[in-house]
Amino acid sequence: MPAIPSPPPDNSGGFLVMEYTAGTDVHRLRLHVAPFNYPAATQFNYNPTVGGGTEVDVMDTFSNFGGVWAPLYKTTDSIALLSVFQIVAGVPVERFGWAQPSPVSGSSTGTVAADQRRAAFISYNFKSALGGRAKVVFLGPIQSAGDAIEARIPIDALSGDLDAIATYLESADCGAVCHDGNKFADAGRVTFGFNKKLRRNYNFA
Repeated sequence: MPAIPSPPPDNSGGFLVMEYTAGTDVHRLRLHVAPFNYPAATQFNYNPTVGGGTEVDVMDTFSNFGGVWAPLYKTTDSIALLSVFQIVAGVPVERFGWAQPSPVSGSSTGTVAADQRRAAFISYNFKSALGGRAKVVFLGPIQSAGDAIEARIPIDALSGDLDAIATYLESADCGAVCHDGNKFADAGRVTFGFNKKLRRNYNFA
């Protein structure tokens, strides 16, 4: 198992490093979050409180993110929180002392081909209202565009489970932020397709 990747420097907040498992395939995902306390009696609580305060701490963000992640994955798949980093003077520092939340299992009963499990992706490319950017990539989801490599649609044109992800990330209460520290806005595009390098590595046509 490779070491947990260290997030790149950023100006504020921190990162959640998550890992989702689909059969024998394991992928990692990094989510930038708003500033949080550490150490303190309220460590890992967001400071200042985000939105209406329904996400009090980074564990709430993991739980809610898992909730919108689940419909894209099979019931045998799961996503877990591996580590929490806080940005200190532009340097990511891993923080400890948080209670390990239970992994979130997928909820889809759909079927999917092996090549899609390993090489298909859905990439959300967001912007903040001030031009900051964020990318959230889902590898091997149930709902992909199949062989439609590089198919792109505007985020505000999504529907169903795919729209639920965007709606959550853009909500005032969500602790996730773009790399400029500002909230996700309903701007940008979603790209569907296959990772050509992964397809070659797995010998898919």
